[in-house]
Amino acid sequence: MQRAEGLMIQVILTAVTELQEEQQYIKKKQEELLKKARSLQTVQKDIVELLQAMVEAGGHKSAKRESKEKKARECFECGKMGHIARHCWIRINRQRKEESQQAELQNYEKRYEKPDEEEICDENEAEVESDVE
Repeated sequence: MQRAEGLMIQVILTAVTELQEEQQYIKKKQEELLKKARSLQTVQKDIVELLQAMVEAGGHKSAKRESKEKKARECFECGKMGHIARHCWIRINRQRKEESQQAELQNYEKRYEKPDEEEICDENEAEVESDVE
């Protein structure tokens, strides 16, 4: 019986030792995670500060670079600075005007279209036949 009690005590001590080792492992992992979380918070704070500084400075660098490039462009259509011929309002307006004139001309031609010679011949034959009868 003492032997059984001795075995039980040994099993309990082994279990307690294993639990203590697991607790130490868990504490170590918790500390590592806390360090990572703190460093992430620091990085996040730095990012927020950088973004705020960029906003205060008037946007990020690529937008500034793009606006500088835009100002430096010269339109080959009108010669003005700040846009290219593809986006030139003078060209766009001229194209719209030409398109509307083309549409008006087509409408006019449809309204006042001359009849074909065959239609005239058919109409004349019908009139002659009606006169003969």
